[in-house]
Amino acid sequence: MLYLVALLATWRMGRFFTDDLPTGRLRSWAERTHPLLGYLVTCPWCVSFYPGLVVGALAAWVEGESGWAIPSAALLVALAGSAVSGLLVTAEAAIDETLARSRRR
Repeated sequence: MLYLVALLATWRMGRFFTDDLPTGRLRSWAERTHPLLGYLVTCPWCVSFYPGLVVGALAAWVEGESGWAIPSAALLVALAGSAVSGLLVTAEAAIDETLARSRRR
């Protein structure tokens, strides 16, 4: 259960960096500085990997893991969290599009 919460926390942290108002200036600066940097800070698949490393390591530590289990869990949560984030963002976009279409009718 803890790792499911870790995946959702990874998605939320990625969403915070890619979409939320408090990080808007950072995204604007990155987009003006370099196109690749701008892409990297607005891509939910890309951004969520890094919080996933931290969240995965914390989840493993809370579970009482030690040694190589902590970086292994961090990497697995980061990879899975990135995938979950991308899929949830895609699902959100599809839902938003469906709602927008139904409102136009």
